[in-house]
Amino acid sequence: MIRPDEQCSERCVACGTRVEQGMVRRYREEYAVAGIPIYTRSVGYNHYCLECATTELRGGEPSPSAVGTANEYETNKSKPSLERR
Repeated sequence: MIRPDEQCSERCVACGTRVEQGMVRRYREEYAVAGIPIYTRSVGYNHYCLECATTELRGGEPSPSAVGTANEYETNKSKPSLERR
């Protein structure tokens, strides 16, 4: 969970807004044998604003305005990211 006092400077991967409160999910790419991780290739984090995190946890879809904002954000990004969709 992200709290307002944590000074998070990331943007929500779902809607592109700056995250002041919300959720962080960690993901890893790893090689495993019989379900046991042998080698971790990469680790990344996805940040979600409070609205998108709440909507997703309740099983809903993001609002159309949020999706439009995310698409605009994606086209304006200049560097590649580790965000997984």
